[in-house]
Amino acid sequence: MKSFERISTILTCFSSSEPQLRIDTLLCRTGIPTSSGYKLISDLVAEGLLRRVARGTVALGPSAAGLFYSPRRALMPVRGEVGLAGLRVASAPRKSHLESDQLNLVTTEQFRKEPPFTIGFANASSAHPWRMALERSLLGAARSQSDIVEQVVVRNAENDPVLQADQLLQMRDDGVDLCIISAAAEQNATLESSIAQLAACKMPLVGVDRFCGGTDDLVSFVTASDETVGRISALWLAERLSGAGRIVLLCGLETASPCKIRLEAARLTFERFPGIEIVAVEFTDWLAERGYQAVLAHLAAGWVPDGVWCDSGLQGIGSLNAFLDRGFLRGTIPPHTGGEMNLMYKMAIQERVPLCGLDYPAAMGAASFHVAIDALSGRPVPRVVETDMQVIVTRGHETKSVRADIHAEKKVDWNSADDHVHAAGRTRKRKAMQSDRPPPKGAEPNGRDVSARSNTDAARRLLDIAIVVAQKPVGTAYDVARTLGLPMSSTYQAINDLESMSWLSRDEDGNLLVGTVPQQIALAAYGYSVAARSLQAVVRFLRDQTGETAFGGALKGALHIGPHLVGYNPNSVRFDPFQELPVEVVGAPKLDAGALRLRCGEGGPAIHFLAMPLQPSAPGFEEGQLVVGVSSAGRRIDEDSIVAHFSEITAVLTNSQAAEVSV
Repeated sequence: MKSFERISTILTCFSSSEPQLRIDTLLCRTGIPTSSGYKLISDLVAEGLLRRVARGTVALGPSAAGLFYSPRRALMPVRGEVGLAGLRVASAPRKSHLESDQLNLVTTEQFRKEPPFTIGFANASSAHPWRMALERSLLGAARSQSDIVEQVVVRNAENDPVLQADQLLQMRDDGVDLCIISAAAEQNATLESSIAQLAACKMPLVGVDRFCGGTDDLVSFVTASDETVGRISALWLAERLSGAGRIVLLCGLETASPCKIRLEAARLTFERFPGIEIVAVEFTDWLAERGYQAVLAHLAAGWVPDGVWCDSGLQGIGSLNAFLDRGFLRGTIPPHTGGEMNLMYKMAIQERVPLCGLDYPAAMGAASFHVAIDALSGRPVPRVVETDMQVIVTRGHETKSVRADIHAEKKVDWNSADDHVHAAGRTRKRKAMQSDRPPPKGAEPNGRDVSARSNTDAARRLLDIAIVVAQKPVGTAYDVARTLGLPMSSTYQAINDLESMSWLSRDEDGNLLVGTVPQQIALAAYGYSVAARSLQAVVRFLRDQTGETAFGGALKGALHIGPHLVGYNPNSVRFDPFQELPVEVVGAPKLDAGALRLRCGEGGPAIHFLAMPLQPSAPGFEEGQLVVGVSSAGRRIDEDSIVAHFSEITAVLTNSQAAEVSV
């Protein structure tokens, strides 16, 4: 890992404001000895990661500029390409607007520490399978980084905010370097006081899933869109009932922020349908037995709801069991919502219940761990990190506005346990891990095929792994090893090392992605001051609005597609990396901030692009364009809607260039 660290440290010293550095200055900043530093610089020049611009002065090279790949999601592995039989049609956008909080970056240099780290995890409870899956996801990510993580201290508050407040203070006293917290309650004076005390003593806090009070005391908050869960599931149920019916709402824990946000979004959606009557709102604490009791009471009183809205499958399982125990036959149980749980999908399919679920990803546990490692390494982190979700609908039960990313019949895992939680990522244990403690400095672990036999070997391996992850449908270290013909043990170690340095990341299913560090290096090589992390939120927003987005590269006559993003529908239009597309300017000459509207020329796929000018921050660089494309397969594109979205992201990105990192 030492060679990888040195390479990354050198490359990240360059920025759009400092595109060139003298070698002695570079080595002084990085703390690399002169004796080995000059050899390392020469090796990086040989691999194209650096280039010599004058005697004793270097800049980022062409290989560094080529590191700008997919900002969010790699091509889906072939085994994962399941879903709709037909192409996507018009549907409601998942997100109503682009939240600016997702574009704000927080400086973390004040939290930088030398590994190994001790990380605390204050879990709200372990009362149900989802919360246990969240914990397993976080611990699985920590196990893969055991070289830099000495210990993860886990405390479960069992939904008691006062107990959690004491646990946080105890973690501080025990010397925890950073604490990840999933709050037991959204508003509690004792818990808020403890959080404020930890923030005041400069102990970094990363929130996950639930927050308490505001987010000002948190370095970052990792979540998924609860608004989307509530809005899309309610929209599906209302349309499934043709806009009329009497329904019951089964919510989670009344004091938890996800429950409140989902319920509010669902109510606002149901208000659009005057024929929908909400007869009762029940809080179930996300427990199956509470969902069972609530629905059974209504059935026993002689009222059969036309539909049951559940903000999670945790209590939805209980609702379905209540109908079955009251003698409802197969195909007669009313429509339900609620995802995540394998048993929910099994029961819906077996009993022919129309179902719409959104898998709230327990993989945000792993995401929060990676944010924590970034913070302790002094790398800027987003104020808000939003993980992805899929919409799952039983076959034949899609509505005008809500289409399935994948059918429940394809999503269900018949071989897994009933309490299996989907979208929890991978929790693979490292086979080579013999101790939670890293080896002494300067020592190499046993059985490790060290890539640092020379700096050239390390640089070449780093580039090979980044390129194969970006360009090929690989999901795991095993896939990378087979593709590159590398030894399995050393590849697993290299992948773990690169993850810890944010050269690689993972999506919500655990598949490998190119990380933000190489993307930021590439932007610096081009001379742009855009924050790489801000592009992730922009891409996801456009994806949620339109069905598919693609990042393009250089615009010189033809459009050279470079970094790209597939749509959330597996059958959507796909792009081969680094292909050329003919484009032409359409409509008004320019939009806000000088952006151009483009579309594919004759013979190309039905894609519309926005070319937004990027001004280099230093002399000597060419002006370029950030090209964002949108497309929805199988339907005509709404021109006015696309232009409105383009105008919005142009304004957002223009502002983000002025302040790359905000505190």
